[in-house]
Amino acid sequence: MVAEVIDRLGIGKIDLVANDSGGAIAQIFAAHFPDRLNSLVLTNCDVHDGWPPPQVLPVIERARSGALAPVFQPLIDRPDLARERYARGESVPLFRAYADPSVLTDEIIRLYLQPLLSSPQRIEAFRNYWLAFDNTHTVAIHSALRILKTPTLIVWGLDDFFFDRKWAHWLKNTIPGARRIVEVEDARLFFAEDRPDALSGAILDFWDELEAAWVSRDQRYSTNFARPYASKKRRRRQAVCDGRRRRGGGPASNFPVVTAASAFALHCFADQCADSRCHGHRQRAPVSFSALA
Repeated sequence: MVAEVIDRLGIGKIDLVANDSGGAIAQIFAAHFPDRLNSLVLTNCDVHDGWPPPQVLPVIERARSGALAPVFQPLIDRPDLARERYARGESVPLFRAYADPSVLTDEIIRLYLQPLLSSPQRIEAFRNYWLAFDNTHTVAIHSALRILKTPTLIVWGLDDFFFDRKWAHWLKNTIPGARRIVEVEDARLFFAEDRPDALSGAILDFWDELEAAWVSRDQRYSTNFARPYASKKRRRRQAVCDGRRRRGGGPASNFPVVTAASAFALHCFADQCADSRCHGHRQRAPVSFSALA
């Protein structure tokens, strides 16, 4: 899917940032299309035979029995009661993915869930999403990841309910192009929303290092590789392409891509990247993919 979308947009090589089940998609894409990547950033996500994490198995069973909507509809109807349940220590979908669930306003909860339950067809698509969780594809790409030289950054929330830090180290030890792990304290699965600086800062530093390396290589070998690449990046502008809005400009062939299961997390990341650090030599434009939206 990712390859088809970027082909339709006329995009060549991309910078791919991924989270949650989108991380599994990104790993599969990287394994099959390594030449399409400038860089890869993986945050807390499904990895190898850890997909799906055991914590979501009850939800998958509800999906299998056709009883998925009653799990999520009460959050839309009475988000105040969902907050009370979570405050009492109950396990409430969505809330447990945040270190600071106060970011889940009524509006954000409905932004997440209403589209998924708005028609029988969408409920069925939501059901199929959960039933498709299968590590067959992520296990199958193990050998491809072991030869993946794409520059890769791993940013991991340490208090995640779903994905233990061991998976961050599995990725670091498996992918030859992995530069380092950035560990984020007091952060859970969707820390891009309630700890956005921790993610955007790490990514911007990573991109800075890659650009400096390309420029250095250009100067060392007197080639025309790095300098045109850097000049293209100076022409980039911020954009969010989620089917509803698009800011900025610049040639579509320069767009990197962000993929994640959390559409709202992508918006938060894009807004963070729209600060002054992203202007000048490092203007990039995320194109949002969502496994749920």
